[in-house]
Amino acid sequence: MTKKMFFLEGRIQHYDWGGYLFIPQLLRIENPQHKPYAEYWLGAHPAAPAEIIDPPQRYPLNEYIHQYPIETLGERVWHTFGTLPYLFKVLDVRHMLSIQVHPSREGAIAGYEREEKAGIPLHAPHRNYKDRNHKPELMVALSDFWLLHGFRPEADLLDTLSRIPGFQPLVRRFHQGGYRGLYEEVMQMDAADADRLLWPIVKEATRRLESDEWSAPVEDPAYWLAQAIRQHPPGKHLDRGLFSFYLMNIVHLHPGEAIYQDAGILHAYLYGQNVEIMANSDNVLRGGLTHKHVDVAELLQHVKCEPVVPQIIAPHSSALSPESIYSCPAPDFRLSRIELAPGHHFTTQAQSAEIWLLMEGHLIVRNSDDLLLQSGQSIILFAGEQVTCTAQGESAAILFRAAVPE
Repeated sequence: MTKKMFFLEGRIQHYDWGGYLFIPQLLRIENPQHKPYAEYWLGAHPAAPAEIIDPPQRYPLNEYIHQYPIETLGERVWHTFGTLPYLFKVLDVRHMLSIQVHPSREGAIAGYEREEKAGIPLHAPHRNYKDRNHKPELMVALSDFWLLHGFRPEADLLDTLSRIPGFQPLVRRFHQGGYRGLYEEVMQMDAADADRLLWPIVKEATRRLESDEWSAPVEDPAYWLAQAIRQHPPGKHLDRGLFSFYLMNIVHLHPGEAIYQDAGILHAYLYGQNVEIMANSDNVLRGGLTHKHVDVAELLQHVKCEPVVPQIIAPHSSALSPESIYSCPAPDFRLSRIELAPGHHFTTQAQSAEIWLLMEGHLIVRNSDDLLLQSGQSIILFAGEQVTCTAQGESAAILFRAAVPE
């Protein structure tokens, strides 16, 4: 291969929780059928690989990397990971996602081998482990964004539970068994007992939601409880995941703020738009608010039952560079944001495969070829490629850069 810079076209996922406008507007496409546009994938995931555009040819990114592994990834990344180790996404969360946790790499390997030995088909609905990889995640808010993230610190947790008259048994269980005892209690509770505790607060919360008592998303667990009931109407019994709004931190991110979710951290996206980068894995253990398989015993094996103080990540920048980096400990990926004023330049060299997504403005990227990007377009740079980019037009160019840490 001689060229090492191409336009890249991602893959759209039409999950039913997605919004209708944000991703179509970003990508400059119509949505006449009013389909939900939940995620836009930019990566080499075999289920939905992005495509390299080399007119008149198009190549699935995973196949292209497989054909030219050293030239695309560089020797270090190829020998360390054997593939592009990250998946970069844009999300538009209109309805909340399932409560979930991801295993560590060691946990994923053990779980995958165990299910392989048991003969569970890879795509069986009750299969927990689809691969041997961990799945740390970093997300950056593009709008006001709300999520659940880890268990509340003790004082906050006890104050929240004590405000609900029917939750006194949960307070006692926490004093007896700590975080693990409490979470085991609610997730293993008999359905009739869970209904008895939850229905009074569900009725009051839905009454308040229907009366427009809340005008905007808030930190009150009852608001999100009511939204969950609206978005996931209950069947014969209420979802035990509803307890999580009272057990977990409700986090509000402002645009540009980020948060990192490592193995074992229980979390759920509630509302808003973001960009997200993660290790290339499908391993998800769910804890409610879903019609998909919930394996409570396996979930409890991997949840870190300990208090979490959410760490909001601001990008780290210097006066010498327009690039701001969102620092996190994951070895699989690095995410940064570059903002160039009109006419300003930025020169860099890719150490491995990098995916750039232009969010705003116009950008010209120069090497032996010139590519002119408008908002919503993406490019991929392969190992060793050096480029200079310049913001075009009258407004700043803002882009996200996904890469592998050096």
